[in-house]
Amino acid sequence: MTSTVTPYPQMADFSSRGPSLSSHGDLLKPDLAAPGVNVLAAVAPPSNAGHSYAFYSGTSMAAPHIAGLAALYLGKHPDWTPMMVKSALMTTTSDVKTATGAVDNDPFARGAGEVQPSRMLDPGLVYDSGDADWLGYLEGNGVDTGTGVPAIDPSNYNAPSIAVGELVGTQTITRRVTAVTGGLYRATVSVPGMKAVVTPSILNLQTGQTKSFTVKLTQDTAPSHETTSGWLTWQGAGTSVRSPIVVVPTSVIAPTNVTGSGASGSVSFDATVGKAGVPIRAYGFTSAPQVPGEVPAGAADADLPNYPVTVTAATKAVQWNIKTVDPAGSIWMVLYKVVNGQMQLLSFEGTGANEASATVAAPSPGVWGVLAITLSNPPGADTTKYTMQTNIVTGGGSLKVTPTTAPAAGKPFQVTASWSGLPTGQRSTGFVEFPNRAGTVVTVN
Repeated sequence: MTSTVTPYPQMADFSSRGPSLSSHGDLLKPDLAAPGVNVLAAVAPPSNAGHSYAFYSGTSMAAPHIAGLAALYLGKHPDWTPMMVKSALMTTTSDVKTATGAVDNDPFARGAGEVQPSRMLDPGLVYDSGDADWLGYLEGNGVDTGTGVPAIDPSNYNAPSIAVGELVGTQTITRRVTAVTGGLYRATVSVPGMKAVVTPSILNLQTGQTKSFTVKLTQDTAPSHETTSGWLTWQGAGTSVRSPIVVVPTSVIAPTNVTGSGASGSVSFDATVGKAGVPIRAYGFTSAPQVPGEVPAGAADADLPNYPVTVTAATKAVQWNIKTVDPAGSIWMVLYKVVNGQMQLLSFEGTGANEASATVAAPSPGVWGVLAITLSNPPGADTTKYTMQTNIVTGGGSLKVTPTTAPAAGKPFQVTASWSGLPTGQRSTGFVEFPNRAGTVVTVN
């Protein structure tokens, strides 16, 4: 007989996840985690079969844990602000685990980690904030508060976490801390794929003293538009003060897709990069043969025609183009990626017209694909017949791009993609690549 020990603590499947859309990713949510599954709680007997206690799950259980701990804090420090209490709870957390027992590295699931009552009363440093901070944050998000408070970059709100929803090249974040326990504190910081520098990296504070510092984050090897996260930790005075850092590095701000037409031609668009002099490269065009297929309306998922592509590090973009033979037909595609051996459905592509397209720019290695689906066949037909074209962009081809290096950082400039000699009667796909696998897909009809 074998027994299985469930790693603890884990985030419940039903727990809410970030990022925070209202803050555009510049404020980390959730803040932290607390017990919230099968918690024995006092309940109202009339609605619980006469029982005075029952096992409940959800935010209704986690929130009282935090509220109770905050009440204990205010009992010891009645003059503390709510944000000082919140900071103490967030910076003294412990790690959350995955189902395999590994550390859960998803900040949008666990926030700063699981609250630790045994450590919370000794936070060392706290990140405090008041009305002016919140008003400046709102002004920075484009809200006119009518108070005259200057706007701040939303990422500079003095939270006990750091979040940047779109970091183009380099960004410097400002924070200030107040010493609960005076002493010498040294900073360590690590964010995978980023260069992170804390200035000053040593703080010498008296009890009650407040000092500011900056964290400069620069995109290094981190893929563009993919979230990366790490930690900033201040160690000293017999304690450690840990804050999560969450960044979405962005090599370039440019359209994901542009379209053109003709066997020869060009299309222009604006781009902004984080570093001058970086290369801009062109790949393609690719124009694959159109393969016939058919699908009946109402077919089970397992019977839908499947068009998988094995993506490698050399794959710049993949585009599937589908069109019904009968102009009166309607067709859709379901885009998926295989994750841990399972097909993970990502999006439903199409409008119900007789053609649809699905595009993946700079896809991560693995198996990607689409399923062809229709909800109704053309009049008098048992199936919907179509042609499928799968364009896989790697290298070579007639696509040219100017300029070939970015002329400036942080300022928009025009990029022109041009081509010649493309086949007629079908779509061709190319890719304009910026650093860190970011880029723009060029589709020519």
